[in-house]
Amino acid sequence: MNKKGNQQKEIGAANMLRFYDADLIERLNKRFNESGSRYEHRNHFLTDLIEAGLDRREYENSLQKEFLKNDAAMYHSIDAFAERFVNFEKYARAQFQSIGAANYLVKMMMSNIYFIAEAQNAGLRLSHTLLKDGKYDELPERFKQHKEISERMYVRDE
Repeated sequence: MNKKGNQQKEIGAANMLRFYDADLIERLNKRFNESGSRYEHRNHFLTDLIEAGLDRREYENSLQKEFLKNDAAMYHSIDAFAERFVNFEKYARAQFQSIGAANYLVKMMMSNIYFIAEAQNAGLRLSHTLLKDGKYDELPERFKQHKEISERMYVRDE
């Protein structure tokens, strides 16, 4: 039992139940009369209703516990997904940085090869020092134009 003055009474074998709500009384009488010979008397009918309601309440309480477990699992799943997404973002950023670095090197080498090929076709000899110092790393004007055209066609902010 609880503290003095706040005692909780137990339900015993013989209890009286009072109904003050007229609509509830009408609904109960309607259901009892519709049940035909299913119930021996009103006590049997009311006991069955109380038991069904109690079963339903216990079922709802068990569902509530399951929902809480599922909520916890869902939040854990979302956290795990977020962590994987952050790791994927780091990986993707590293890949794009690597692609950017490789792109820069390819452009530089392509420029050097272009200028060397042009010089050979013209019968000129390029200065080894200028080549080594990066004089020919800059994209030729024609390549710059192609780069601008391809970026307009294929690179878009969507």
